Amino acid sequence: MLYLYPRSFRIAFGEPMAQLFRDKSRDALHTGQWTVLIHLWSVTLLDLLKSASTEHLAELFHVSPDWGGTTVNYLEKIREFAREPEQLELAYQAAVKAGERSAFAEAVQMAHAEDHGNLLYSAWYYRLLHAAGRVIAWSWAVPLAILNGLLLWWLSDEQRFALQIVNPFSGTQERADMPVVLLLGPAVAATIIILFLAVAGDRQWRRLGGIVLGLAAVTAYVFFCYPQAGTSLYQEQYLALMPMSLGLLAWAGIGLYALGGHWDAGNRFAFLVKSLEFLIVGGLFGFILLLFTGVTFGVFNALGIEPPDEIIRLFVAGGAGMVGVLAVAMAVEPGVAPRQQPFDEGLSRLIPLLLRLLLPLALLVLTVFVFFIPANFWGPFENREVLIAFNAMLFAVIALLVGVVPLARGDLNERLWTWLWRGILALTVLVLVVGVYALVAI
Repeated sequence: MLYLYPRSFRIAFGEPMAQLFRDKSRDALHTGQWTVLIHLWSVTLLDLLKSASTEHLAELFHVSPDWGGTTVNYLEKIREFAREPEQLELAYQAAVKAGERSAFAEAVQMAHAEDHGNLLYSAWYYRLLHAAGRVIAWSWAVPLAILNGLLLWWLSDEQRFALQIVNPFSGTQERADMPVVLLLGPAVAATIIILFLAVAGDRQWRRLGGIVLGLAAVTAYVFFCYPQAGTSLYQEQYLALMPMSLGLLAWAGIGLYALGGHWDAGNRFAFLVKSLEFLIVGGLFGFILLLFTGVTFGVFNALGIEPPDEIIRLFVAGGAGMVGVLAVAMAVEPGVAPRQQPFDEGLSRLIPLLLRLLLPLALLVLTVFVFFIPANFWGPFENREVLIAFNAMLFAVIALLVGVVPLARGDLNERLWTWLWRGILALTVLVLVVGVYALVAI
């Protein structure tokens, strides 16, 4: 196929292109990935035909084709910066921002193939080779996801596992039962997630054991001490606040394991960003699960079949348990410090953009909310559900603030950074006002 190109093009790029194709084909054959091999051959054939036609037309009309960010274009840049590490790094960052990281990586492979003696090429080759070589540990993720789903399904049986809220003075039950899964679920899910990070990553068993014991102690405290809250009304309000609080503690436990010895501000912030990505990936999985569940039960209803409670719980509680572990497996690379996690691909690149678009809307909504606080000032004092809604809104806005902040200031130009900073500052002030108001209402 290379002989379809003009002679000048073959001389300049033929050998590295052929070497790259041989290397990729050899890797696919070695691993037995026939689907990948067929896809490689078909895509390469189409690309070669298209680019060969373009090169012949360009030579015929004496013009230089604009390939944008193609591999050939990046190969020319890499050759130009063969002795300039800083310029090569800047070219890579530009390729990442343009969404053309794979084209740059292929160009580096081609440059390395034609000049093995260049140490800069070799360094970049192995850097991108290992960065692209991340494989999700499905052999651990899937069994642990199933285990988590089955545990939550088992605990969701309200006939067997429910906390009774009893009036301490009369001994009668005056309030609805609290499902045990709402209290034990966060600790169970966090334990399974940390176990996945350990077995698929750095295997820090002592750290894992300490965190799991801490989560178990806090959960046991809530579980056995809620009757001391007082009347049945106070017990109900206490237990209503605990699922969110225990969920946050479980998330903090995952953070303690993921951070390990990396306690600097950059790694802590990177963990927050990855947590947001995990929530969004989990939300997407949950939406798909919801659609599948709705279609399944719709078919059953159309046939006049009412699914038993065990099947419903398997879809709801069991599905949620599986989604949590699989979302972590998709979003996080076990054993890698948060700051070194991949942030330049997939949802990691899309999430900040979408959240920055939501920033003006969040400012508008929160401003209107603060404006109406005086008219409904005593709402959270008299109704705990209103206070819970306030706290949920605050957590959502804080997550938005985490998502809009770039990991490095150089990710945005000066003008965008100025306006983003103003929006963040305004939203932070509004959050503080609502936060103080909610704190007073506790």
